[in-house]
Amino acid sequence: MLALGSSSAIIGVLYALQEHDLKRLLAFHSVENVGIILMGIGMAMLLAHRGAASDTLAALGLAAALLHTLNHAAFKGLLFLCAGGVQTAAHTLNMEELGGLARRMPWTAWLFLLGAWRFRLCRRSMGLSAEWMTFQTLILGSAQLRGGSGLAIISAAAALALTGGLAAACLSKAFGVTFLGRPRSTHAAEAVEVSASMRAGMVLLAAVCLIIGILPGYAMFCWTLRSCGCWPALGRAPW
Repeated sequence: MLALGSSSAIIGVLYALQEHDLKRLLAFHSVENVGIILMGIGMAMLLAHRGAASDTLAALGLAAALLHTLNHAAFKGLLFLCAGGVQTAAHTLNMEELGGLARRMPWTAWLFLLGAWRFRLCRRSMGLSAEWMTFQTLILGSAQLRGGSGLAIISAAAALALTGGLAAACLSKAFGVTFLGRPRSTHAAEAVEVSASMRAGMVLLAAVCLIIGILPGYAMFCWTLRSCGCWPALGRAPW
């Protein structure tokens, strides 16, 4: 499960980076996020029933996977709705034919940016919170296991670190190429903001993203770090 999650995360984000279709980019980015979820589940399976310390780390890994699932459902739903708005207004999802939509579709642009920012690009983002918990489980869990399992965990931690940086670049590319710069086609130049009913769905999911990211984030971090006794070892939390 851990190897499958690591492979899914790396392959998904690499495919997303080379994609020019906005919805396909988001779909491959979902493959990457499912890989991260599987990493947390895999660590929970490896560490369960190996002693008190390992059981605590297993619970942390499972909590990270569940939190990441909730986070991904909210933010990716928002990004797909924004992509649908772009398709409705510009009649294309090819990012090479878009550009300059932030001026013509400000609601869609800001909501897309909020979804990407709250999940990955913000220091207190909900996606970073879940990934940080997964990373803690991998690093601390590697000390609990030896041999091939320990090596697999270290490799998965390296894959997670690489995936995090590439995923941030992926979302930055999606926003920058689609919404910034000058229009690169007639469709983009003539695009208008989507209807109020479409914007309402985006705003609803944006509110969910903010609530998930702001309210439970601090409590989840404090509880997980103190429960595994690793707060002093890890230093200051990433917020």
